[in-house]
Parts: sequence; structure tokens; C-alpha cells
Amino acid sequence: MIVTGTTKAVKRRVFTKHDISEFFGIPPTRVTNWEAGRTIRLKPSILEASGRGTRNLYSVGDVYKTGLAILLLAVGYSSKVVQRAVDQSPGHIEHAKWMFIEHLSGSQEPRIRWSREPPLMRAELVHGHIVNLADIRKSVDELIAK
Repeated sequence: MIVTGTTKAVKRRVFTKHDISEFFGIPPTRVTNWEAGRTIRLKPSILEASGRGTRNLYSVGDVYKTGLAILLLAVGYSSKVVQRAVDQSPGHIEHAKWMFIEHLSGSQEPRIRWSREPPLMRAELVHGHIVNLADIRKSVDELIAK
């Protein structure tokens, strides 16, 4: 169901690229680039535009994925790693509490894991990042509620 008019965004549950741009303080052109797959691909799960006069419509989960992508890009992950995290996130981003990106010795590609419990560090781990997904969801929910 698409709700329009002056209804608060928190009740809407459907968002446009302009909403996402406003939530995260990024230019709408960046969202447009991500919609087109430039650097990373963020695909709307509610409705993908299919011609002149149509718009991409995003779910709350899509907004969570956008927050995750912005965070990972900000800490220096490549667009390839960010894309893998975004692609793996459905089913995890809304329910897992933690995402762990681990860089194992001798491995070029980091491994991404999702968990309800904080992951334990392993001896062969070179370095990694632990992302608190609950904090991302809470922050996005606060942005939506404004």
C-alpha cells in the first residue's frame, strides 16, 4: 500500500530516492547513480521504475541497506565488498544484530557473516569490522520518524 500526502514517513513504509537523500544527507544524484548500478547497485524492492513518469519505491529494508552501504563506504570498503554485503543482506539486515567482515590471512576477499550474537575473533584473523545492525536500524528509524 502506498500512502501519499502529509502522512509521516514512519507510517508510510514506502520511500523515494528523495526521501533517502534527505535521510542520509546525500545528493539525490548519488541515489540515482546507485539505482543505475554506478559504483554500487541499490535496487528498490517495492517498485522499480519502468519508464518516463515512474519512480523507484523503496521499503524500510532498502533504507536499512542504504545506511549499511553508506557506513561501509565511509570506513573505506571497496564498492565490490559493499555490493556483496548489500546483496547478502535480505533476511539479515532486518533480523540479525551483527554483521562481521573478516579478512583472513592469505585471502583476498573478505568473508561476510551475519549473526544474532557478537562474532568471536579467531586467531588467524588479520583484521575485520563488526557492524552493529541494530544500531543502523535504530538510527534509520529515528531518521524516518523526523
